[in-house]
Amino acid sequence: LNEAVQRDPEYSDAWAMLGWLHAHAGRNAYTGADDTQKEFAKALEAISRAIKLQPNNPLALKALAATYHYLGRYEESDRIGLQVIGLNPNDPDALGQFGWRLAIRGNFSEGVPMLKRAIERSMSPPAWYFHFVSVDLYMKGQYEQMLRVAEQAALSDTGFSQLLIAIANAELGHRGAAEAALKRMSQHEPLARDPAGFLRRNGAADQVVDALMAGLRKARS
Repeated sequence: LNEAVQRDPEYSDAWAMLGWLHAHAGRNAYTGADDTQKEFAKALEAISRAIKLQPNNPLALKALAATYHYLGRYEESDRIGLQVIGLNPNDPDALGQFGWRLAIRGNFSEGVPMLKRAIERSMSPPAWYFHFVSVDLYMKGQYEQMLRVAEQAALSDTGFSQLLIAIANAELGHRGAAEAALKRMSQHEPLARDPAGFLRRNGAADQVVDALMAGLRKARS
């Protein structure tokens, strides 16, 4: 992407994607915890270039909303998220991203319906569309339904899906299945190294972190 924007500095989508990569590097501390804010600054710089070239570029606006979220600038993130949905109310990615951000901050009543709309509008929904639908069921004590949704997410396997499967199976008393899910989760960094830190870097509210960590402790016991 760096080469692409050097060859074609007017390529808005390339700047937007470069911003996405820096934002993900920041939230996952890929270049080290000390560089997190530098990565977010690089993300905002690249995204700003993209939006200057194409003010209504959905890819750039999605990246901006996500970066604001990771920085804790939630009002600005929500404003941009609504702007993106306004450009295309049936875009599953726009719905999924905004719904995910609302849900991880503990606003399940608004976030989960958006995630479900994203799922309904997708031929092959990505795993993360399902994650906080599953977490919402966990918070409501609906463990069998939680497990079914988490297993749907695991079809395109991620460590977070395995965390949810482990928690659900522990609540249902399925010790062997919980242990197997924990083993699969252990293969996924940076979640496995520091689950609570991973959630907080993604903007999770304390109530979400506390509930999932309590479930994880039960699965591990």
